[in-house]
Amino acid sequence: MNNKTKINLVAMLFFFFIVGQAFAQNDTSNQHMQYPTNTQQKYSGVEKEVDTKFLVEAIQSNSEEITMTQLAENKSSDLNVKSVAINLKTDHQRLLEELKQIINRKSITLPPPDSVKMHDDMKELLDSKPADFNMKWVDIMIKSHQETLEKLQKSESTISDNDIRGWIKNTIPKVENHIAQLTALKKKVK
Repeated sequence: MNNKTKINLVAMLFFFFIVGQAFAQNDTSNQHMQYPTNTQQKYSGVEKEVDTKFLVEAIQSNSEEITMTQLAENKSSDLNVKSVAINLKTDHQRLLEELKQIINRKSITLPPPDSVKMHDDMKELLDSKPADFNMKWVDIMIKSHQETLEKLQKSESTISDNDIRGWIKNTIPKVENHIAQLTALKKKVK
């Protein structure tokens, strides 16, 4: 592993640390984002556990997408890949902020993020040769967005909270647009 790759890996691990710290802060702006100390503790503010589970997964997914876009910005030499990555990052940062606002309004307590899936994708990309990186990144991102779209479409009918359903309804077209951008990018990447 060369020095640039090591620096990128350290940067990504630092990002995960910062994301974890942001969720764990105990200040007035994020007081409801603390992790439960008792695993039996019930989440408050949302009628169904399904809603809270969805929020946990949505935050995890958006955090992962942001990290993956930052990796492409740092590792790719293809300007098209970098451009799409920047567009996706901007959208996912906005979506993540909207989720945090919903969580704060509803006084929901969330568990810490799980980075196992992201770790596998990141490792695959960090270990890839520069010539292979772009195509692997695009393939991982398309698959991830297709999975996200499917979850959003299923959740639209199972979520009971109106704010969360509204977020889902507004997010579906954005994810569809991301898939279209990534599919078009795949045709350009060699």
